[in-house]
Amino acid sequence: MENQPLTITTLAITPQINNNQTQIIFQRHCNYDRNLRKLLPESKKIQKELVKAYISNLDRKDLENTYFLFTSSTEQNKDFNRCLDTTNIAMEIIKKLYQKKNLSLDHVINLGQTSTYKTNIHESKDLEEKSNGEEKEQIADRAIHYINLLQRYAYYFHIKHPNSKLIIWNGTNYDFISALIKQRILNLENQDIVNVQNCGGISLIIDESGEITANINDNIFPINLQYNKPHQKQYQK
Repeated sequence: MENQPLTITTLAITPQINNNQTQIIFQRHCNYDRNLRKLLPESKKIQKELVKAYISNLDRKDLENTYFLFTSSTEQNKDFNRCLDTTNIAMEIIKKLYQKKNLSLDHVINLGQTSTYKTNIHESKDLEEKSNGEEKEQIADRAIHYINLLQRYAYYFHIKHPNSKLIIWNGTNYDFISALIKQRILNLENQDIVNVQNCGGISLIIDESGEITANINDNIFPINLQYNKPHQKQYQK
C-alpha cells in the first residue's frame, strides 16, 4: 500500500453484523453540482442502487431485529448540505421498505425527528487542499471522539434492545474519512494519498465485547485508538 494511492470505494457499505453488534457507516456525500447546489441525478441513482443492494441482503427476520440511525455532518453552506441529502436518500428508501413489509417504523430511529440527525463533530470545511498536518490531526481527533460517543450510544442501545442489530449510517465528507484512515487506522504518512469516491465509505464494526474493527474496501483492520475501548467497567455497576 506504500507509495500507492488508496481509493475508498463502496465495497464496505454492506451488511456485516450479527445480533448484539453495531455497524457504523461513514459515507462520503455523493457528487453534486456546485452551481445548482444539489446532488447530480446520476449520483443520486448510484446512492439509491447502493442502498437497495444493502437492504436486498436483509430478510424479514433481519429487518425485525435491525434498527437504523441516520446522522449527517453539518456544513458551512446553510442552503445546501451534501451529506444530509445523501443520507436522507438512504433513510427514505429504508423507511419505505419497512412500510412495504408492514413492519414498525420504530426501527428507523430518526422518525421521531423531522430528518436525519445533524452533528457538527465532523463538520465539513473542505480542508483537503489547504490543511496542514496539524489540522488533519485535529480532524482525526474529532473522529475518534465521535466514534467514542457512538460506542456509548450503541452500548446502551443494546442493553435496551437485546439480540438486535444497530446500523448507524453517517453522511460525511472527504476530510473526515481520509484523516480517520490515515491518522488512526492505517497510520499512513502525510504524503500518502487516500482518495474517497463520492458515495464511497468505510464501516466500523462493534462486536458484543465492544471491540472495533474497520472494513476498508472489504478488508478488515484492527483499530488501536485512544477512544476505541467502551467504558463497560464504568457502566456495569
